[in-house]
Amino acid sequence: MTGLLMRTVYFPDQSVLAEVPVKMVLDLFLNQATAHSNTLHLYQHAERLGHASFHVVRTNQAGIDEPLYRMTVSGGLDMDGGEGAPRRMGAGWRLEADLRDGQELEALQMDLTAAETERTVMLRWKKGQDLPAMEVRQGNKIIMDTKGAMALVGMSEQMGMFGGMFGLVKPGGGAPQVTVEAREGVMDLAGRGRRCFVVRMKVFETYDVQALFTEVGELARVDLPHGFSLKEPLIHGLEPDLVER
Repeated sequence: MTGLLMRTVYFPDQSVLAEVPVKMVLDLFLNQATAHSNTLHLYQHAERLGHASFHVVRTNQAGIDEPLYRMTVSGGLDMDGGEGAPRRMGAGWRLEADLRDGQELEALQMDLTAAETERTVMLRWKKGQDLPAMEVRQGNKIIMDTKGAMALVGMSEQMGMFGGMFGLVKPGGGAPQVTVEAREGVMDLAGRGRRCFVVRMKVFETYDVQALFTEVGELARVDLPHGFSLKEPLIHGLEPDLVER
């Protein structure tokens, strides 16, 4: 990405940062998406594990003032194929979230596939539904659905980094809870403090995701739970110290 010579990212006390509309940041990202790649590398601390691609589409519907933003994230975990062998796909995922006016969740779809175990997880939810529809398959066989997930709590540990999904289906029901907010921030870009935008998303009261956008809307970094992060390749290649931050 042109001009992304970031050395260190830091966030002043959020109480002094000006809040901005989330849709403003998404619109800036949309403008940049036509000119730049939106594929980031996935890391856990210093180890590169895979990749993810981000896309946002804006839809203006007749009679509705607030636009609908569909955010799509897809990617995979790469497994080491051995000495001299290419890395191969170990797991893949795709997430689609429909956000009214960039903030209110109207629909959610998640698909996860673990190649080694032939296990797939599917989750679907639309506004108005109490519980999301969930389905876990082992090959072609359904081994768990929404009702089963509510009754069988311990299985989530077998899913590794995807296990937290089972926490989305809680006894007693309740629609998925997602909050999104955006604020101004400051980052050290080419040795100078530059304005940026920080978008924070809290999902299901379980996951806290923070995304950093440059002033012109380029997606630079996404911090995920459990030490995972997504980094724009140019930034990581120029500044390897960012891996440990």
